[in-house]
Amino acid sequence: RAFRVTKSRVSADLLTAPSPATMFAMLGRLSRVGAVSASVAVAIPNQEAIASQPQEADEAGSSEYSADAQIPAKWTPLPPEKYKLRMAVVVHRHGDRTPIAPSKGQNFQWEDARGFWEDRLLGGHTIEQMQKHHPWIRPLGADNTTGGRGQLTQKGASQLHNIGTTLRDRYVHQAGLLPRILNPADLAVRSTPVPRCYQSAAALLFGLYPKERRSRSGGKVSIYSRDATSETMWSGEMICPAQQSISQFWHTHFGTLHYHDGSEFKEVVDTVLHAFGSITDSPATTDLLHYGEILNCFFTHKSTVPNVELPDENFVKKFDKWRDMQFFHKYRHTNAAELGSGRLVREIASDFHAAVEHLDGVTPRKFVEYSCHDTSLIPLMFALGMMTDAAEWPKYSSVLVLELFGVDKPDGSTDFFVQALFNGQAVPMGQQAQVLMPWDDFCELTEKKGLSGFAWAKHCAVRPHE
Repeated sequence: RAFRVTKSRVSADLLTAPSPATMFAMLGRLSRVGAVSASVAVAIPNQEAIASQPQEADEAGSSEYSADAQIPAKWTPLPPEKYKLRMAVVVHRHGDRTPIAPSKGQNFQWEDARGFWEDRLLGGHTIEQMQKHHPWIRPLGADNTTGGRGQLTQKGASQLHNIGTTLRDRYVHQAGLLPRILNPADLAVRSTPVPRCYQSAAALLFGLYPKERRSRSGGKVSIYSRDATSETMWSGEMICPAQQSISQFWHTHFGTLHYHDGSEFKEVVDTVLHAFGSITDSPATTDLLHYGEILNCFFTHKSTVPNVELPDENFVKKFDKWRDMQFFHKYRHTNAAELGSGRLVREIASDFHAAVEHLDGVTPRKFVEYSCHDTSLIPLMFALGMMTDAAEWPKYSSVLVLELFGVDKPDGSTDFFVQALFNGQAVPMGQQAQVLMPWDDFCELTEKKGLSGFAWAKHCAVRPHE
């Protein structure tokens, strides 16, 4: 089914009193051609723009399909009052983005779709404000924009801003973990060295602390990224030979199991290959992930992929099911989750240890944010025992929150617990499926699943199938 998006003309926008959503879209269009004057740029607060998104009209009818996380307004309530919140660690996927691939098969070319996405990208003024208030400390080359591909959209920034607003209500107003006015010393923020992740982190911070809750002196919160080899949020397949070997082996294993058994998998693969004009001698080993990232982008914006004909949006739901099964296969049968997220598990555990043990010379942060990718969240959630048989792909802006609580005892000691929330709802951790996990059990879990940098390097030097 074809979808068509209606767009307001810039001249019509300027002649009326525009909504915040319209104004944000205008800034995105105008700033890219240098048409925004300095006075207009100052007049539009960045966080107000991020808080809104263009409303897309589907004149052919609405579609239920979306690659965006469905995050409810009401989150799992905080535990009883005796549980005092000491720290929150937030690990989230970036928001809605443009496709990454420059081409796929004979039919999809990025250049054919560029015009569709240009009006949906962040404007230059918005990006400048992000960099002003949240400087990006990054390795050389991390700001490569790849010609518009893989970039955060206005919608994506709005998604993370909304999550930041929800977290403000939970941690400032309800729990009292964070002060009403931004204190940069309370926060630590990291992102992978990819622009869409940095911008997603900044958008969340604008929701957590809007402009009226920032001091006149500024109070900048820097966002830090590491190079590829030391970045704990990478899934590892690009730089870890052992994980590459595992992925290739189990990917082939999955295809061998399902392509020739008459299952839906063959139908899905053959349909996608035909639609994209892809020619391969081994369709059973087709990686659905690389096609899915294109389909999800367009279908979320209620549009078909240029020059690619698929049955309807219901097919994409079927496609997603098999993509999930194919990608999750290796995590269910090997130690790929530890290789992919072990260093991040170790880093998160260290964040909590600083708060629990009051280490000399270490001032624990109250709020730690990690902005990353779906392929970062998946192994992390497998490692922590959260991915059940019914688990689905972490969609755009999906957020995993780990909360550290303390219960003070009469003898002056404190018992600690960790609670996990995924997209606002409590999820159990570990083999015992605990929702409020005692500190000792959390330490045992993270010690078992975590890897130091040295241990990770040692594991990655060995190919498990040789």
